[in-house]
Amino acid sequence: MTITRDRLEEARNAPEATQRRVQPWPARRAAAVTRAAVQAPAWTWPVARLLADSVLGELRHALPAHPTLLDSRAWRFVAANLHRTLTGEDADWQGADAELFRTLGAASGDPQLVARACSTGSRRGLAALGQPPTGVVCACAEALFSCVETLSALATAGAAVPADKRLLEAILTGAGAGNVEALARAARWPLPDRVVLVAVEPGAADPGAPALADLDDPHPRLLLPDGAKLPPFGVRAALGPPVPLADAAKSLDWARRTLDLVRDGVLPDRPVTDWADHLTTHWLLADAFLTTTIADQALAPLDALTANQRAKAADTLLALISTGGSAPEVARLLGVHPQTVRHRLRLLTDLFDGRLTDPAERLTLEIALRSRKLGTISAQAHPHAIDNLSTPRNEWLTPDRGSDSMP
Repeated sequence: MTITRDRLEEARNAPEATQRRVQPWPARRAAAVTRAAVQAPAWTWPVARLLADSVLGELRHALPAHPTLLDSRAWRFVAANLHRTLTGEDADWQGADAELFRTLGAASGDPQLVARACSTGSRRGLAALGQPPTGVVCACAEALFSCVETLSALATAGAAVPADKRLLEAILTGAGAGNVEALARAARWPLPDRVVLVAVEPGAADPGAPALADLDDPHPRLLLPDGAKLPPFGVRAALGPPVPLADAAKSLDWARRTLDLVRDGVLPDRPVTDWADHLTTHWLLADAFLTTTIADQALAPLDALTANQRAKAADTLLALISTGGSAPEVARLLGVHPQTVRHRLRLLTDLFDGRLTDPAERLTLEIALRSRKLGTISAQAHPHAIDNLSTPRNEWLTPDRGSDSMP
């Protein structure tokens, strides 16, 4: 039995007498489908299951190399949407599991093979129904026509994307081991245990094997097996951490954060920046609310000063804590006279009331000072952001040039 629009129309327009000529179904289905059931469609779920069995069975027969893509998830996806169509609901053929059939098209390399298998399975499914009422045949044929049309379109869409790009997308979206393995076979790309993701700016050169790359994306990215030699990128790039293959998205997230910090001027502008070289910076910027709270509390004594005084005091305090050196050493670092540093240190000692000699307090102060400095740079790069670290107390980083009592 071939499913065509002409056949559907013929079934719809059949004379009423023909509609009443109902041949009995085999006994095993008689209890599930009766004339009353046709009016109140309790029959739809058993029939949807049978039709899904037929379609998926033919796909498994035609594509034996991809059993993991045609598992229970694929069956539920087809059966559920056939059931929705049979009951008059809107089918969700673009739901999350539609990706299984896009992957099937890409992995098979022949979306027409998928289409032929779906069509054959549909014909066998209709034949397996026996001789139900004509209205049931019409509803099932229409549901199967939509199923074949949609699954074929999904497979075609999947095959239209290069196998390496679809593989990279599957890895990053956590599409499942079965999907990833099938696409890896299609792309002839051996799956590594650990990988490094790279965020690059637009215009990067295609690195070729062994990298997987999507350079046409608005946010270009590459995946490299851990330990592979870095190719020339031709643009600014940032490396994420080496991670297991299943955690590739985490590596890409940190690579992108690193590249953003380079663009914003928070990190030095280099051709390639490794996230591992800037772990403290990432940590200080990871939670803006927390670091702002720490800075506000730890540096509260500086609020008694003017903006220009706060800037000089904070610079001196950070230099002192970072170096642990004497006044002459801090003076050389800041480019001022040692006597000037001594004057500032006396003021800081009075303001912080002994906290400068407590190791735990010095650590807190250094975190506060560095987080404010990084937050202000980030705020200047994104002046309209609402979640940056910029607060009124950041003024010490952009002091006014008016005179005050601090040298």
